Amino acid sequence: MIKNPENNHKKIISLKWEDNSIRQEIEVFLDSNKMTQKMMLDSAEKGQVYEPSTFRLIRRYLQKGDVFVDIGAHIGYYSVIAARIVGSAGKVFVFEPEIKL
Repeated sequence: MIKNPENNHKKIISLKWEDNSIRQEIEVFLDSNKMTQKMMLDSAEKGQVYEPSTFRLIRRYLQKGDVFVDIGAHIGYYSVIAARIVGSAGKVFVFEPEIKL
């Protein structure tokens, strides 16, 4: 599902899935003026997840209570998915190295 706040190029996507009979959902705020985020929005508009093979890999191997390390996290898309899966018993460490000019 895509929600449109007050700005046409900024949208919120809602991603829903089920793991071990537990329904999961996250919302991600995206800006279509940024290349990767536009690709995420394009996938959502087609009813697909962004990078489906990576999404399936995370869902297949990550479990409640696990530790997930996201190096090069960009906007944290996979970090949020991982946090939802590992729950409060798990840990998610997120790093996005960026040089500010």
